[in-house]
Amino acid sequence: MAKLFSWDPWIELESMQEDLFRLIEDVVRSSPFARTSSQVVRYRPVADVIEQEEQFIILVELSGIDQEDISIEVHGKKLIVYGTRAFPVASPSVSFHALEGSYGQFERQFILPVDINTSSIKAVLKSGLLMIFISKVRTIPAHTIISVNVDE
Repeated sequence: MAKLFSWDPWIELESMQEDLFRLIEDVVRSSPFARTSSQVVRYRPVADVIEQEEQFIILVELSGIDQEDISIEVHGKKLIVYGTRAFPVASPSVSFHALEGSYGQFERQFILPVDINTSSIKAVLKSGLLMIFISKVRTIPAHTIISVNVDE
């Protein structure tokens, strides 16, 4: 069974950096009511990766994001989900009393195994959940013996 994620220290470091910044921001902030738009935590949607016999399924939680604000690209073995989660109300005359949500641009990267079919990737957005279906390529195991028939 192929692994969907190969260990990438740079992705791990980036994730740790985001977590550290988020922790510092939470400690320094005296009140959730004092939060301004410049202090908004960068949005990083959570994702689940499921492997089935015939395919991989990547689930990304994107509540409040429209289809036109999402793009998916494949570069070699890397699948990247880009998007933007906009403020629900954008006006200079609006004051926020509490702003606990995360907003802004995001990017999630997934390293794909060698044995996937990139031409058959299908993405569906339903009720704030992005479902990406990635078919596996059928390969013949190295130890399989194939008989050859001669057609006369």
